[in-house]
Amino acid sequence: MFEQMAQRLSRHFSTLTGRRVTFAGVRPSVGSKARQIFAAYTMFPDAAPMVVHADVPLLGSFAGALVGLPASEVSARLKVKPLDELMSDAIHEVLNIAGAVINNEQRVVLIVLTEEVEKMPEPGRILLAKAAVRSDFDVTIDEYEGGRLTVLTQQSV
Repeated sequence: MFEQMAQRLSRHFSTLTGRRVTFAGVRPSVGSKARQIFAAYTMFPDAAPMVVHADVPLLGSFAGALVGLPASEVSARLKVKPLDELMSDAIHEVLNIAGAVINNEQRVVLIVLTEEVEKMPEPGRILLAKAAVRSDFDVTIDEYEGGRLTVLTQQSV
């Protein structure tokens, strides 16, 4: 299941960005030192929660590849807080797509996108503390900065 998700994500994001993207499963770690973005989802019809969190440089790379920005421009835009509208909107779209690809059996709705754990809805904060199912990936994307992406759920997706 875990390997299938990595293959689905690699294939889909390679097609989407027009670049070679590789999702490689890794053991869970304490956490990335990179700035993180957290996305809380609800999976229907069960109304089950799901959380995806990822390094901002990785999400910025996906966003930049989608909108045609070179890696140097992506890096400069990511230093600005809050993120500018172009990067924020593109990252939002990347996470919408990721949620749908991760769980291809159910409808997935993105509820919250934030850099602050405190702004996560309660089901998302619970998953961050104790998820039944956790999938961690090191992600590479040709010509852009890669990073870590983690999926947390209470059930297999």
